[in-house]
Amino acid sequence: KNQFRLIFLRSMTGFKADFPEGDVLNRPLSRVPRYFPWQTIASERDTALCFLWAMRRIAQETEQNTQQELGSQDATPTQAEHGAAAGGITPPWLPPELCRLVLERYERRIVICGSTLTFATPANPFKVCVRCKGIYYSSKEAQKAHWKTHKAVCGVVTPAEAKAIRKLKLPELFSKMRAMGDDFDHTVGALYAHLDRQLLKEYGLACEYGNHIHAFARAFLFAEQWKRERLWAAPGMMDYFLWKHKLYSPFVKKRLGAGFYHRFPSKDYIEAVYTREKAVSMRKLEEIDVPPDLDFSYHYFNMILATTVQARRSVNSIHDGRGAIRPGRLARLAWLRVFDLWTNPLVMQSVDDGLTPAPSVALTAVEMGTPATHPRPDDCIAPGLTIDGAAIAALEDAAHGMGKRYAFNLLALISAESRARWDAVGLVRRAHVAYTYVQMLSENQIDDDGDVADATEIVTRVLAAACGPDPATRATVWQAVIDTEVGPLGTQDHIKARFHWLLRKQKATADPINIYNELEQWDQIRWPCSLKEGADPTRVDEKMRCLRLALHPAEFAEFDKMFGYKFGPKAHVTTSVATA
Repeated sequence: KNQFRLIFLRSMTGFKADFPEGDVLNRPLSRVPRYFPWQTIASERDTALCFLWAMRRIAQETEQNTQQELGSQDATPTQAEHGAAAGGITPPWLPPELCRLVLERYERRIVICGSTLTFATPANPFKVCVRCKGIYYSSKEAQKAHWKTHKAVCGVVTPAEAKAIRKLKLPELFSKMRAMGDDFDHTVGALYAHLDRQLLKEYGLACEYGNHIHAFARAFLFAEQWKRERLWAAPGMMDYFLWKHKLYSPFVKKRLGAGFYHRFPSKDYIEAVYTREKAVSMRKLEEIDVPPDLDFSYHYFNMILATTVQARRSVNSIHDGRGAIRPGRLARLAWLRVFDLWTNPLVMQSVDDGLTPAPSVALTAVEMGTPATHPRPDDCIAPGLTIDGAAIAALEDAAHGMGKRYAFNLLALISAESRARWDAVGLVRRAHVAYTYVQMLSENQIDDDGDVADATEIVTRVLAAACGPDPATRATVWQAVIDTEVGPLGTQDHIKARFHWLLRKQKATADPINIYNELEQWDQIRWPCSLKEGADPTRVDEKMRCLRLALHPAEFAEFDKMFGYKFGPKAHVTTSVATA
């Protein structure tokens, strides 16, 4: 029982649980340390999958490995983290069951009343419209109140209509949708589904029509009045906009199906850790070039955005989030979906610049504030927008997106948020923010260009706020980065080595260290091959020790083979003198 319990807990932390001293196995689950990512366990089904994964681990491991996992003090954390690759055990960074669960995340049915826009519960299930079977209602009174809107779009697509829609090529399909305008009928759901298929199938032609499709959706954004309630009342459209379409690209789906949530492992990691056959198959999978569904994501996102914002007219879509918030509960519901898409890393990897207006929308939401009648949670800076989700999404847009100025303005507001806002964020979520920011800074993806002169300073302030003001909190967040799967294998290990470095430097002083200066110091330390050129052997030795703690043993062995490095500064001093 205790063996099962331990592996179950590790399954929910990426098998990187750093248990405190004491008899953890006999503790109730309510007393598990805070940094366990319970917020990622979204339902009982997730928990059940973790149990299944734990049972699978027990069945696969030998008794010797199990005893070593439970009681041995000699096993290094790196070996326990990555598992015995040679033994045929499935790598434990993210179970395939959970990867498939991520794929199905937006396929979970969210039943919402089309009239009151309230959510169904097991105790209060909703009834479906008998005629179209595409919309739900909480009561007969709610259905009667909504019938005036739903009547124009209630109906079932006949086989003849479905066949005619499937025959439409992209030019004819776009012409039909443009002729429909906002006089939506019961076929609008079938038209949207076919538009998505055609844009993926006829990618070259889609680029030709991309501007027209984008302009068609932007027209609703600028319209003072349009029949948005009628669109969402059409059969299946509320499900379609809120959860059914995930915007995941085929490439992201293939990667998740292979068991990799945080992109593919680095090339060096693949070559060092995997067998030759596995490495070849992974390289083939990684080389699949599937273009992002950019045109459709523009259209899909703008239709949701047009439900909640009346944008000011502008030439560039990066400004489309600046405008007036439309009234009504439907606008607030669409508002939540906008931020749900923008803060989902898998969506951002799939659509490239397809969510261009998102930073300006987020900035509008934060500047607008929260009315007293709708209080926001402690970890949110706007309704539906968490501070950590906004920090990561805005940084990605600041580094790679088009709306840099809006993203940096939002980051400046985030950096000025109170400490209580960050204290309400779970430790694992803060660790993800810290990892993302250190990675961006280390890879020089943030530049002080002409548009934003103090970009690095803004990013550094947000990083310091996420890590905390005092040394103890910072050490806890940095240790959580080390203990959590936060990025691609191989790539994340090199970033985690920097956090080992920050921990060493913070332990050497009682005052909070300057994170940016210490990261620069790390980058300035030369590699062991430069010892003969006069590099400081003590600093080189310290850097290599941090890398040994972070890297997979097989990958670090390649480092050792490349540099022929032996730990201990005295040996290198002697070697340098002898060489001279």
